[in-house]
Order: sequence, then structure tokens, then C-alpha cells
Amino acid sequence: MRLMFVITGLGVGGAESMLVKLLGQKSFADDEIMVVSLLGSGARSAEVIELGHRLEHLGIRRSVSSWWRIFGLYRFIRSFKPDLIHSWMYHADLVAGIMGKLAGVHHIIWSIRQSNLARDYNKRSTLLIVKACAFLSPFIPRKILSNSAVARQSHIETGYKADKIHVIPNGFDLERFAPDKALRSAFRTRHNINETTPLVGLVARFDPVKNHAGFFEAARTIHTAMPDVRFVLAGTDINAENQTLMAMIEKAGLRQQTYLLGAQNDIASIMNGIDVLLSSSDGEAFPNVLGEAMACGTPCIATDVGDCKTIIADTGKVVAAGDMDALAKATIELLSLTDKNRSILDRNARMRIESHYEIGKIASDFRACYLQIHESAKLD
Repeated sequence: MRLMFVITGLGVGGAESMLVKLLGQKSFADDEIMVVSLLGSGARSAEVIELGHRLEHLGIRRSVSSWWRIFGLYRFIRSFKPDLIHSWMYHADLVAGIMGKLAGVHHIIWSIRQSNLARDYNKRSTLLIVKACAFLSPFIPRKILSNSAVARQSHIETGYKADKIHVIPNGFDLERFAPDKALRSAFRTRHNINETTPLVGLVARFDPVKNHAGFFEAARTIHTAMPDVRFVLAGTDINAENQTLMAMIEKAGLRQQTYLLGAQNDIASIMNGIDVLLSSSDGEAFPNVLGEAMACGTPCIATDVGDCKTIIADTGKVVAAGDMDALAKATIELLSLTDKNRSILDRNARMRIESHYEIGKIASDFRACYLQIHESAKLD
């Protein structure tokens, strides 16, 4: 098949990461693939090129004067003649849907990758595009693929056509993300952290929906009960120059106990280096960080948003969204486990990702979806 993937940008994010993982799978080895980013070059662009796929950037910016570049997608579609277009993220869904239809492509798939559509956590312009996509969903896409059952339901409630939305979860590379004592030791040595120091992690960009304030509320409680605990945070804008973040740390009294790593590429080292990963988020669909940590044998404690409860199951803890006292209590309990019980938990976390979310299986599910749509055209 000739497959075109259209994505808003190729920066650091869950959708971008999942697309790049898919493109590297053998399920697509016989397909001719083209990727189009609406924006300019991003952190993941080089990875797409290294995989041997054609990549084009439209270079659209926020200024209205650059919006004419949208029509470049029409030209790419007409020249590439894809059998199917799969767009990722709302802006790409809207643009690829309209341009694809204008160019005569009948097989278009959209994506859903978030569940919290509250005004407090989304730009007004994004919510307007969501509304536009909801209105157009009965007419443009053949299918809409959601990475989360909860996200599927929230979009149905927003007006998306229910019978078009199908769930395919995120997948994880079990070779890249695996328990590794050498990575653990190297990570701790690099940051001057003792091997036996309890280490709690949060890997998330600085964004209101990720609830860093809540994390430090829980961290203060954890540290009061267990003074030896240290906290590692990584993600975009997670640095000492972020005055809002620093104020949160100062308020919690944890400046000396907190390590800020900023945006990182080697997430496997972090996941092996920490003892437990927390997610204090107020809204998720399917957070990649949970799967990455669990694949490394690191248990997770998360708020009950998106599909976190389904992902973690009985391999960690899930608490009510916004309940930072419960998040702290669950963390203290986990860090207090005996070595034997902790080893069982670590092993079970890894096994859950192996059995449900291995990237090769997930990639096969995506391609089966594409093939079903493509083959159905021959019967029409």
C-alpha cells in the first residue's frame, strides 16, 4: 500500500513518539510511506528520515501569512497518490481530511490521543478545531483511531460519530525499554544518587494538565514520612529557569531533594534509574510514560484519568484524580514493600506490557485496520 501519514508536528510528544515507533516496524516493510508535518522540522524529524521514509515539512507557522502553505499538502497528495491517509492530532485531522477529500482520496483515518477536553487545559483554538472535526466526522474519515477507551467516550460526548471510533492502544519497544541494572547504576552515578536511595520520578512536560503542583504536594508528604526519598523530574521546561516550577519546589521545601533533568531522549535510563513512576495528571488518554516505566520493570502510581487503570491493572496503584494525599500514601506503601514483594511487582509490570502492549502486535493491528479499509474499496 501507499500510505501517507500527516501529523501536526514532529516534536517531542506522545503522538509523535508513537508514529515514529510504528514507522520502524516490519509490518510496514512492504509499504511505500510518506510523512508530512504541517510545521517545520522537529526533534523527531531525523528519526523518520533514518528509517528511510520520505518526509516533507509544510513549514506552517502561527502567523496567518503562512497558512497558504496548507495547500502544499494538496500537491503532495496529488503527486504521491496514497491509498490511504492517516492523520495524527486535531489540526492534522482537519487539514488532511479536507485536503484529502479535495484531492480525491476516499480512505482517510483520523486519530484521537487525549481525553480531557476541558477549557482549563486546552487552547480555545484547539477546542474550535475539535468541534469542527466532530461536525465533519460523519463525512470525512472512514475510521477514527483512539489510543484510549476513555478518550473515545469523551469525543463521542463532544459530537464525534461513535461507530467510526475504534481503540488501538499505544505500543512499546520491549528491547529498548527493558530492566537493565547497568542503566540504573549509570543513571544514579551520573546524578550522584546512592544506589539505595529511594527515587520517585515524574516524566512529563510542564503543562497545567500534568499537575506538577499536585505532584509536589504529594512529594512533600512522601518526604515527611520517608526523608531519604529523592525526586527526579524530566520533560520540556523542567528546569531551574522555570520560575513557576521552582516556586512549587520551594513551597514544598524540596529544593535539595529534587533533580530537574529537562527534556531527555534516553527515557529508558530514567525509568531504570527510579524506583517508582508517578503520574499526578488531571487528564490523559494513554500516557506513554506508564508503558515505558512498566516495560523497564518499574511500577507506576497514577491518578485515575484516561486508561491509566487499565494499563496499570494490579501491577501498581491508581488513585482518584486530584487526590494527592492518596497518591502520597500509595507511594509510601510501595516504597515500603519487602524486596521479595517488590520483585514480584516489578516482574508483573513488565509482563503486563509484554502481554498487552508490545509494539509489534500493536503495529500489526494498525496495518490490519489499513488493509481492511483498502481491501473494502475493491468490493465497493
